[in-house]
Order: sequence, then structure tokens, then C-alpha cells
Amino acid sequence: MSIYKPAGILYSTLLFIATVHIAWAGVCLFTKYPVNGLPVNVTLVVNNVIENPTFKSSQAISLPQTYLISVVSAAADVNKVFQYSAQYYSNLGLMITAINNVFANQQKRTYWEFIDAKTFKPLECGVSTFVPINEDVILFNLTTY
Repeated sequence: MSIYKPAGILYSTLLFIATVHIAWAGVCLFTKYPVNGLPVNVTLVVNNVIENPTFKSSQAISLPQTYLISVVSAAADVNKVFQYSAQYYSNLGLMITAINNVFANQQKRTYWEFIDAKTFKPLECGVSTFVPINEDVILFNLTTY
């Protein structure tokens, strides 16, 4: 994992995106599933149809249950094509700022949204606090606001 501070992304814009779209990381009012360390299989799907180069890929990961950021890191370790950058905010936690070198962009009004691929609803928490359960499919979708 690399932590990268993208130029032009203002904190207030990220806070707006995080609050409105619930794609935020650190503040979660409840944890639906506590981390129990039991084996889980999680599939991450990455979709970018907005920025060149466009791509869609997936990576299945098997590991002890943990937070989503650890699943993302494991996917990057297994599949060198699945790379990401994140920025830490003390009151939000980690926010994914780029996947495969495609960055969230304030001028283009884009961000990486995290969606439960089974319900197509945004995750209730972000990558720092969301705990995937067995057979979860998480979609990382480059989205506009």
C-alpha cells in the first residue's frame, strides 16, 4: 500500500463526498459484524468506465476476517495490477484516493465509491471500519458527484 496525497483534492471536498455518499472510512456508528478472525472469502471488483485507461477487474481473496482495508491490501499483494493509494484523515480514517493509478479528482468531480455488489447499496462504513463477511462481493466504482 502506498499513502499518497493527490494534488488538488481538498479536504472539504473529500468530507462532502464522504458525508453525502457514505463512502467514508473512519466514522461508523455501529459494526454490523465484529472481526472474529474466522476464514472468509471476499471478492473485490474494480470498475472504472469514466477515466482512461478504463478497466474492470476482480480479485478473490481468502483470509481471516478483518477490516476491508486489509482485504484491499491483500488483493494488492496477490495481484500487482490491483494497486491503490489511500489518504488518512484523523476524523474519517483512510480514504481510497486511487486504484490502478486512477485518482479521485476534484475538478472532474470523481471519487471511488464502495458498494455491496449483491444489493448495489453503498457500504455503511468505509475501508477502515467495514468488516466483510464470508462471500461478500465489494465493488469499487469510480463515480461522479
